[in-house]
Amino acid sequence: MSPRNRVKGKASILLVVAGLSLMAYALWEIAQTPDRLQYIVQADPVTDVSDPDAAADSDAEAYSPLRRRIAALEDSAAVLEQAAAVYTLSGAAPQVTLSADDAGAAAGLKAVGSDHFVLYPALLLQGRFPNPEESDLGERVILLDELLALDLFRMTEVVDREVKLEGAAYRVIGVLRHQKRVGDDADRYAYIPLLAAAKAGIRLETLCLSAAPVAKGGAMLTFAETARQWMPGGNAYDLRRERVGAGIWARFFACGVGYALLAWSISKYIRSVGALRKSIDEKLADRYVARLLPYLLFHILLRVVALAALAVAAAALTNLLLEPVKVYPEFVPDILVEPAEIAKTFWALRDAESDAVVIRTPQIVRLLYFGRLCNIAVILTLWGGCLAFSKRRRR
Repeated sequence: MSPRNRVKGKASILLVVAGLSLMAYALWEIAQTPDRLQYIVQADPVTDVSDPDAAADSDAEAYSPLRRRIAALEDSAAVLEQAAAVYTLSGAAPQVTLSADDAGAAAGLKAVGSDHFVLYPALLLQGRFPNPEESDLGERVILLDELLALDLFRMTEVVDREVKLEGAAYRVIGVLRHQKRVGDDADRYAYIPLLAAAKAGIRLETLCLSAAPVAKGGAMLTFAETARQWMPGGNAYDLRRERVGAGIWARFFACGVGYALLAWSISKYIRSVGALRKSIDEKLADRYVARLLPYLLFHILLRVVALAALAVAAAALTNLLLEPVKVYPEFVPDILVEPAEIAKTFWALRDAESDAVVIRTPQIVRLLYFGRLCNIAVILTLWGGCLAFSKRRRR
């Protein structure tokens, strides 16, 4: 073998191994995304609470758009419960300033509803999560990331100590394990009840309505319509659909490999049937059919089982290939089934720059990232396979 062919052989093996390893990692990360419905929208601007006319108003909702949004969502609870087993509203600010014991730090802020940690579990190192009473009353309690606790207090044993957030005092009730993932806006976060942020007039950048969908169909449609009526201008996501879309090229790759193996197995099966027929003809030359009956029954039954296995494998591969389209028909572009949609799609692309800004949740950003990583892994694997095939063809 020439040195050039040896280099190609090693390169093909390296590309295939790297591609498969990267694909497995990306698919594992994609699979970690929970089954959630999400609606994210830019938060209303905060009215200046220092305005004497607003501050004199006994009704705090008169100058708190966030409190009005929370109240409006409660009015839609009956409709949301038809689509969601659990739902919660949360808000995020990319950066706030916290201080304690003459130390200060910047962190991201998440203002969360009562069921936030049911939908998005987090690991507590100490303390507890806010209880329903604290969430409903908007008590000034706070959860800290462990790195944030270290920056503020130089230790993590900080439960029941006081932290100042934007000048207001909050009691620490728990410390969470530090975990920065793809899609997070900040290195570490602090968590307070959503109503506490509304009372304090903290400026939030986005609001996100999250829900765990019920088993019956149509949950996403009901959820999205209700969310847009509650606060128009946002983007709705079904993480189940987005998860399928992120791994769709890996699915096609697996189906292609599976069909290639199936074709190879069918060719082997046909050869085995031919070999069996030849063997039977040879044995019939000097034996009676009665003496060959056990041999015939065994080998015929074996090939029937093999044929059934091939049929099951073909059905499974076809189902794997068509499942995204069956479950989520929107994966098929309208221009493929409705020629009239071609012009509409063309003008939609021309006017894309005038569309509203697309806001994505951290989970969506994560799926987009690992989806692209998965596509790169498929390309690397195919490249390695092509190198190996071309080397074999030359030989």
